[in-house]
Amino acid sequence: MGFSLSLLNEIKLKKNCVNLPYDCSISQAKKNNLPTNIIMDHTLEVLIIEDSQSDAELNAHYLGKMGYEISFQRVENSEEMKDALKSQKWNIILSDYSMPQFDVLSALAIYHASGLDIPFIVISGAIGEEKAVEMIKAG
Repeated sequence: MGFSLSLLNEIKLKKNCVNLPYDCSISQAKKNNLPTNIIMDHTLEVLIIEDSQSDAELNAHYLGKMGYEISFQRVENSEEMKDALKSQKWNIILSDYSMPQFDVLSALAIYHASGLDIPFIVISGAIGEEKAVEMIKAG
């Protein structure tokens, strides 16, 4: 399971890329001799909603390949998600579409109820058009 790196280029963090294009990363900044301290002054805190530890690690690995320092927590049910949202400040949420104990629509409802304004990205090996429309309507 993976996700498009071009999609990750669209992630806009509040402390990311001051006066620079939003799709810059630390590795791109180093390559262009730009100061990296203005690009990210903290670790990317990622909440991963996923039933598989190896898939969560793979997703974190892909983010790390973009030049980010990654710290992540994996949750796999609604209670763990609620606790994680209360216990820490997150920069992004990645969610598997289908899990045995939890589903993405329930995760989206918890996310909306939290009032957070951070990217929520759904990851799926393959979903149909109907399911994609359902997620878009759910926000």
